Amino acid sequence: MPEWLLKGIEITYSVLLPLVVGYIIKLMKQIKADKKETHVQLTNSIKELEKKFDNLEKKFDMHVEESTERDVRLRRSAILDFANSCMNHRKHTQEEFNYIIQECDSYETYCEKKNIKNGVATAAIGEIKRIYTKCLREDTFLKEGEV
Repeated sequence: MPEWLLKGIEITYSVLLPLVVGYIIKLMKQIKADKKETHVQLTNSIKELEKKFDNLEKKFDMHVEESTERDVRLRRSAILDFANSCMNHRKHTQEEFNYIIQECDSYETYCEKKNIKNGVATAAIGEIKRIYTKCLREDTFLKEGEV
């Protein structure tokens, strides 16, 4: 999971915890002395909180899934774009190749984990790695000052 997303989770829960604690304290102040009524109120309040947390958890899970899908689509797009520029004989630096190969590895790992078949991206990744190997062998990476 991306680091920025984990930080977002930490922030979300660090904001929610004081709100929940404040809500519980507010409820406790409102509770009457009658033990039976108190028990009913606490039970209802706990059920209400459980529903709210369940709803929040579903929304959060949905947000994580959407974020992951968006990240995967962006990686796939970057891979295909890079492969296209390579096939159109645009030169790239070794650093650019190293970056995109890391993206390829992450994308392939995700596809394997989710059992996703992706012929077009697989072919593009193969072409990127083939061109990288050729550039490495022939030392034909784009160098500083070249166009």
